[in-house]
This record gives sequence, structure tokens and C-alpha cells, in this order.
Amino acid sequence: MTRYRKYRNPYQVDVSRFSIYSIYKGRGEGRTLSVGDEVLVKVTEVDREGKGVAYFRGAKIVIPRAMANERVRVRIIRKLGSNEYLASVVERLDEV
Repeated sequence: MTRYRKYRNPYQVDVSRFSIYSIYKGRGEGRTLSVGDEVLVKVTEVDREGKGVAYFRGAKIVIPRAMANERVRVRIIRKLGSNEYLASVVERLDEV
């Protein structure tokens, strides 16, 4: 209990910080996207408006001027919904 001594309420402490097991240490899988992040995605579909749609860690990313089956590096510009983001193309890696 000495590790928790400096905390007022030990029941509200993020105990994953103290874990020695890698499964409990955050490896980035649960990390959400934020504005300014750059990610590498593959555009899987095109919506009604002609914008490319890709999925990254369960989040939907809408990419204007992207084609289906294209790998692109994108920068997140804006959060559209709870799990939906708008991004711009930084680099095209594979053309269709």
C-alpha cells in the first residue's frame, strides 16, 4: 500500500501504471485520435458525396479527395461526431 500513500483516494488511481504485465500497460490500442494526429490508413469505401472513408482503431475517418483502395497518410483536422473524424491527405503511398 506504500505506492498509493501519496494519493488521497487510492481507489481512483490508474493502477495500470503500476502493473508489471505488458497486457495492462497501455500499448496504444485504446488511444483515441485527436486533432493534429497523422495516421496511415487504407481507404475502404467512398460515401455519397465522393469522399473517401477509412477506419482506424474503430474510428471512422472521412477523407476528401481520396479514392477507394488507396493507402494514404492523413492528418486529422476536425472531430465530426463521437467516433468520426475529418482528415486531409498528407501523402499518397499507393495509387489505384
